[in-house]
Amino acid sequence: MANALVGTLTAFDSQTQTWEEYVEVLGHFFVANEIEDGEKKRAILLSSVGSRTYSLMRTLLSPDKPGERSYGELTDLLQSHFNPKPSEIVQRFKFNSRKRAAKEIVAEYVAVLRELAHHCSYGDKQKEMLRDRLVCGIADDRIQRRLLAEPELTFEKALKVALAMETASRYVRDLQLQALDGSVHISVFEKNRIPQVERCTVCCTEHHCPICPTSVYKPRCRSKVLQHMEVHVKNAIQYEELFITKCHQACRSGCTGGHFHCPFCSKTVLKRQDTVRHLKLCRQPLNDRKLDADADCREMGTSQTAECKGASVDPPRNLTTDKLPAFVHSRAMDPPCRLRRPKLPTVHCPHCNVAFLRKNIRKHIYRRHNDKAHRDIAAKSHLDAVCIDETNGIYAVTICAFSCPQENLGETAQNQV
Repeated sequence: MANALVGTLTAFDSQTQTWEEYVEVLGHFFVANEIEDGEKKRAILLSSVGSRTYSLMRTLLSPDKPGERSYGELTDLLQSHFNPKPSEIVQRFKFNSRKRAAKEIVAEYVAVLRELAHHCSYGDKQKEMLRDRLVCGIADDRIQRRLLAEPELTFEKALKVALAMETASRYVRDLQLQALDGSVHISVFEKNRIPQVERCTVCCTEHHCPICPTSVYKPRCRSKVLQHMEVHVKNAIQYEELFITKCHQACRSGCTGGHFHCPFCSKTVLKRQDTVRHLKLCRQPLNDRKLDADADCREMGTSQTAECKGASVDPPRNLTTDKLPAFVHSRAMDPPCRLRRPKLPTVHCPHCNVAFLRKNIRKHIYRRHNDKAHRDIAAKSHLDAVCIDETNGIYAVTICAFSCPQENLGETAQNQV
């Protein structure tokens, strides 16, 4: 009685796996069942590969039959058909030019690098090339500085450090965002924590917008208010994981057009562009501040706990203040929040010598010096002209300053005609 086979084989499907993977599964099947005979391997391949792939074999081998070829020849034939070997030069170019995308995590980036390096034929140098590409294409200054500071860096060590720092950045960002809860205005909320719309039980039975007062947006049905909230989110300022929407509450005296609240201080800003500039001055990105200080302390062989968290709030001299955590800064060290607008270029009017912005000078000349301005030529508006040759119908506009008498100009025009 024949021994039962271990494992099962399925038909090959080019949509779900590559031919190289299918051949690897066949090899494991042969090892598990101790099959070493070449003819038996060929028979198992032809009987389990599926009708579609078997028909393709007959077409590629015509007029020969698949049973007349060896197991190695059949696998090589289908390998060249389904997965032809790509150009080594092109694959190395793709590998050396691959950089980490903006929102791509380190694990996904390394997986793509491994796949690209598969056909680069680096041999024993593959681990070194993966390490170099990881350090050069990580697209994160903080992680890159840490990796370059490591002596005798290997690919495994570089991957471990990059994954650890990425995870720590995500944890710090989550902790700092949770610390902001309850201390920020309702118009500032996290990306996945939009204020809920609830039915009013005080003044009406409709739903209120949690951001706008009733004088700006009257209570409506739930669906209308949800659509209104989508507009708030669409027009909000995105900073890290926060959405900063325009507030129409009476938070700022004398303001009727709305304003923006800073999530890190008590200031309110009127314009959107000024709010973006204020955020850059008021707070650094959440995921870079504390970890940068820790990395700098380790590189210099000092302890942040001993030097930066002592009784004195003055930072060490060997650390820059722009990389210290928030609790190390004193109020005197905070950057100023006053916004300096750039001075726009001005020009002087050639008629009255009054200074105006460049974009307003034409409107000023048209309004105040209409008689001296150059009007557009149209069917009902044209420049004043003087006839200098009635026979040939030659006219000259009077705005030009003639350097010769009109009689001489007429003779010159006749000669040219």
